[in-house]
Amino acid sequence: MSLPELKYYSLTKAAKFLKCETDDILYYASVGLLDVGVRLDFSEFIKKTKWLSQQQL
Repeated sequence: MSLPELKYYSLTKAAKFLKCETDDILYYASVGLLDVGVRLDFSEFIKKTKWLSQQQL
């Protein structure tokens, strides 16, 4: 059974898939030839910020 195509790749997996180096991907993104998205998880930051703001009350 084959898996469905991924919706996004890590930088390392994208380089393997494209048969290039991660630096190549970053270069093409920097000159506008490739779009690169970044996923950030702020959940821990938000939890800590809420805890800190409650401590200041």
